[in-house]
Amino acid sequence: MARVQVILTSYNRPRMVQDSINSVLKQTWQDFMLYVMDDNSIEEVKDILRRYTQDSRVKLFFSDVKNEDRLKTCRYAIQINKALKMGTEEFITFLCDDAGMYPNKLYDMVYWMDHHENASICYGIQNLIQNGRIIACRGSLLDVKNAVCKLDHNQILFRRKILETVGYFDESTSHIGDKDAVLFAELERRGILFHSVGKITDWLVFHERNFQKMLQTGRENEILKGCLME
Repeated sequence: MARVQVILTSYNRPRMVQDSINSVLKQTWQDFMLYVMDDNSIEEVKDILRRYTQDSRVKLFFSDVKNEDRLKTCRYAIQINKALKMGTEEFITFLCDDAGMYPNKLYDMVYWMDHHENASICYGIQNLIQNGRIIACRGSLLDVKNAVCKLDHNQILFRRKILETVGYFDESTSHIGDKDAVLFAELERRGILFHSVGKITDWLVFHERNFQKMLQTGRENEILKGCLME
């Protein structure tokens, strides 16, 4: 059994999702299983994802959600929870289809956790990318006390056993763009600290045209039509 479960959520980003998947498959540390959770994307994306199933490290799952039902729940939370309940790996980390891992991420984070057996969660520094350039970074060399405001769920790696304490992602529409913050707040309420591994581990594409922005600007129809978001 692999030691790390990587959960990648996908929806209608044909180019970016390939970059995300490839960043996992090219890790220097290979003891992982990648769960690709696609939320009923267009056929172009599904065809791209199916090609990766030739790799035994990739598990692919498609949802059957209808476009008219997308705004009734928090879709990425539902997809993450499905994967969490299927997995049995010791460690868990996340990835969005507009984010990726630098080659040593899994090695650096698992190595750190193996040498800090009392720690439940660690995180790495994340570069924000716009038009191919690094414009900012998220995280630091220090442990974080208020992760709600400072970290993204793509940055963390944690022990599966903490799910027994804090449960899963909230699937309701409340705080729909900030489900990681809700989970982080619960973790901190229970005294679980976020420890820095002191390494740059992730990248995230910074773009305005995202799910939360669509909701804020009244562009729900684009989501309901299942349009391309890339």
